[in-house]
Amino acid sequence: DATLDSSAALTLPENTTVADVDFAYTATGSIGDLVWLDLNNDGVQDPGEPGLGGIGVTVTWLGPDGVPGGGDGLAFTTTTAPDGSYLVDGLPAGEFTIVIGGIPAGLSGDPDQTVTLGAAEARDDVDFPLVGSGSIGDQVFEDLDHNGLFDSGEPGVSGVTVNVTWAGADGVIGTADDVVFTTVTDGNGQYGLDLLPAG
Repeated sequence: DATLDSSAALTLPENTTVADVDFAYTATGSIGDLVWLDLNNDGVQDPGEPGLGGIGVTVTWLGPDGVPGGGDGLAFTTTTAPDGSYLVDGLPAGEFTIVIGGIPAGLSGDPDQTVTLGAAEARDDVDFPLVGSGSIGDQVFEDLDHNGLFDSGEPGVSGVTVNVTWAGADGVIGTADDVVFTTVTDGNGQYGLDLLPAG
């Protein structure tokens, strides 16, 4: 799982110590994939389910002994791209823990995983689906008396598209990480969106 320049040439004068003949290994494995908002909580990124950018990812090699906290491991950090993708490469074979951090408020999911990476293996399947616990919804109706209230006898309006925009991790509407959730009112004019993040 590594490449190595395994030869070095030097001239050693008599009675001289040379202590700088190094050999650097370059590992060629990688770990990555997606962090996304799993709107239907099925663990699969479906069309319309947005990736979440700005999520911190720490990939920790447990070291040659494969023991957590053994003192011989290495940690690699990155941040998810706007589409929720991440990749950490240059990794040796062995056991790894992958932990995400900076999850926006109101989202939950399994924040860590452990995987085994083979020699020069590219693991592009280490996903982190996140779900929310909030909901937004109610009624679209014909306001016959123009009082702004849904009164008895006022008909619901079906087939109306309702867009709900979440401000994203930065908390600001109108920026690149906004997420739009869309639904359509039913036959009674009612709509609802659930599994939404806080914000």
